[in-house]
Amino acid sequence: MLSFVNMVSARREKPMDEIKKLVTEYEVRNGVTQEAIAEHLGISRVSFSRKLNGHVSFTTPEAFKLADLVGFDVNLLRAYGC
Repeated sequence: MLSFVNMVSARREKPMDEIKKLVTEYEVRNGVTQEAIAEHLGISRVSFSRKLNGHVSFTTPEAFKLADLVGFDVNLLRAYGC
């Protein structure tokens, strides 16, 4: 059972936190920057950051490219409405 503190923490998590974690792990593992990933997706670094933080949704082609590049199931993004 979740404690009250864990329940509050769980509610504070942003929907894209899991994706952000996977992207960060990919960046570290492969020595790439968000700018390089954004360029691969055909968008600016600022646009990528806004999408990764959940302010704007990824387009379908961007979602597929990101999932393929980083190595996660695109349905993970779809679960967050992206």
